[in-house]
Amino acid sequence: MDPIEFSNIAVIPFDVQNFVGWRFQVIVGAGPLPIMGNSPRARLGTQILEGIQISPDGSGFGGYLRDPPDDGDKLFFNFPGFEERDTGLTFRQP
Repeated sequence: MDPIEFSNIAVIPFDVQNFVGWRFQVIVGAGPLPIMGNSPRARLGTQILEGIQISPDGSGFGGYLRDPPDDGDKLFFNFPGFEERDTGLTFRQP
């Protein structure tokens, strides 16, 4: 797999009512991301991002968290079958 460059991360409150308990949306700029049959996996610190979707143009992805991330949490990413990698992005409290 070609190297993926990760450029930025944003965590915003998720105000849409939902039954799964998502409270924060995570948006990550990256690219190019391949569109593969298997959904990618990501975690911010120890929290697994849920509901991950790659943007249609492959320029990033988004997912959801149940709890707020901690300042300094690092973002990790992988596709199933590939090794998890540190994206080099760290969440910082605004």
